[in-house]
Amino acid sequence: MHKYNSSSLTDWLVISLRWLTILGLTVSLSLHGSLGNAPILLLLGLAAWNIAMSLMAGANRCRPRHRRMSIILDLAVVLALFWQQGGFSGPAYWAGLLPIFTAAVSFQIGSALIIAILVSLAEVGLAWLLMPSLTTLPVAGIAAIVLLIIALLLGFLGRGLTVEQETSEVSKDLGGLTRHRLALWLLRG
Repeated sequence: MHKYNSSSLTDWLVISLRWLTILGLTVSLSLHGSLGNAPILLLLGLAAWNIAMSLMAGANRCRPRHRRMSIILDLAVVLALFWQQGGFSGPAYWAGLLPIFTAAVSFQIGSALIIAILVSLAEVGLAWLLMPSLTTLPVAGIAAIVLLIIALLLGFLGRGLTVEQETSEVSKDLGGLTRHRLALWLLRG
């Protein structure tokens, strides 16, 4: 029997954000008539991974390696969708937020910024390959700045979530200590 793991809150938050992103991408692609075989397969793969993560989170079996794998998978799927849907002019231009969400909630601000930089560089490169023109660069630059700002904001929110979890873990570790005993213990120690 496993004891409650407060990091499961993080796992459930990431899983929920991934479900919302899958739903949003499905709606966005279908409204634009772009929900063909390749996007469906990518979204089904992402959904299958999310089901597996849900089962692991439900059993308190998620580990840091699963979170890293989630970021890599999220990054691969959103970049494939970005490329397949035509870059910044396609309906999946906003999908790059998913790995940033995952990194911010799972690993805080540093990872969110690193992933935002990776997503930005990859999207700029893919957009340039799709349409090599100087008009692509300002759009890509604005998108990169927006992703970095979002990464900063989400990273700070993720940091607050982690601090809350650590405070909760310390409170649990103290067990039956009352505030009075805790104060005496701190003053003596």
